[in-house]
Amino acid sequence: MNIEIKNISCKEVKDLRNDNYEYLILQGCGGNLNNWVGGFTKMLKDEGIVSDSFSFDKVYSFENDNLINLAFSLNNKEIDIGKLAIFRLKIRDTLGAMWLSDYIDNDYIKDINI
Repeated sequence: MNIEIKNISCKEVKDLRNDNYEYLILQGCGGNLNNWVGGFTKMLKDEGIVSDSFSFDKVYSFENDNLINLAFSLNNKEIDIGKLAIFRLKIRDTLGAMWLSDYIDNDYIKDINI
């Protein structure tokens, strides 16, 4: 099943901070983005972070520093955030995984005066 992946600007990425939940960013996603969403969701299921029936409510794509990135909303109560936090650390080097708040606060988005 394909989820709608909305393409947004870097300014809109910064605006995601206004949501009442966090996002997980994967950096450097090439090719078919639905394959990335499906593969990442499968990884989360295999790690026991989400249930077998889980799917993301919102996924955004954006280009920054010549990379296509995905932002996964973490507003779903089915996500075991503790397990996800540990898993995020494991995949940091290979998938560039980081929380949206870290991505913005550590100035990964340049040249936007917000």
